[in-house]
Amino acid sequence: KRKGTYQVKAMATDSNGDSSGWSEPLSVSIAGSSTVNSPPNKPSTPAGISKGLAGMSYTFIGYATDPNRDALFYTFDWGDGQTTNTDLRTAGLSARASHAWPEAGVYSVRVKATDSSAESPWSAAKRVTIKKDPSQRVSQLMEKLSQELSRKRADLLRSAKGLAEA
Repeated sequence: KRKGTYQVKAMATDSNGDSSGWSEPLSVSIAGSSTVNSPPNKPSTPAGISKGLAGMSYTFIGYATDPNRDALFYTFDWGDGQTTNTDLRTAGLSARASHAWPEAGVYSVRVKATDSSAESPWSAAKRVTIKKDPSQRVSQLMEKLSQELSRKRADLLRSAKGLAEA
C-alpha cells in the first residue's frame, strides 16, 4: 500500500499439485499518497426536534466531514441506552436516523462518525424533552372502563338468570 515500484513474480499450481516455475518479473508502479488515515472530524450537533411525545418516532440528521474524504457511517446515541448505526454514506453526505422514546424524560442525543479505520469524537448533545402522550392515558382509562363494564354486564346477566329461574 506504499507508493513505489515493485517487481512481481507468479507461480501456478494445478489440482494435482504440479507447479510451474517462477515467471519473469513484472514491474508494477503504485502511485498516490502514502498518507496515514485521519479520523473523521467531530460531527455537528444532531438536527432534530427539541420536544416530543413518548412513543412517537422522530428523525435526526447527523453530519461530519473526513479529512481523507472517506465514506462514513454514523452512530446515533439516543440517551436512553440505545444506539442506531446508519449505512455507509459517501463522503460529504449527511445521515438520518429515527428513534422513539418509550418513556417521558429529558434525553441527550449525540452522533459520531466512523470511517474504515477510525472514529470521530461524539458531537455536542442535542437536548430532547419527551412528555407522556395524553392519548396514551385516555387509552388506558378507556381500557379499564371497558373491562369494568364487561364485569358489570356479566354480573347483571347472572342476576337476571337467577331471577328468571326463581
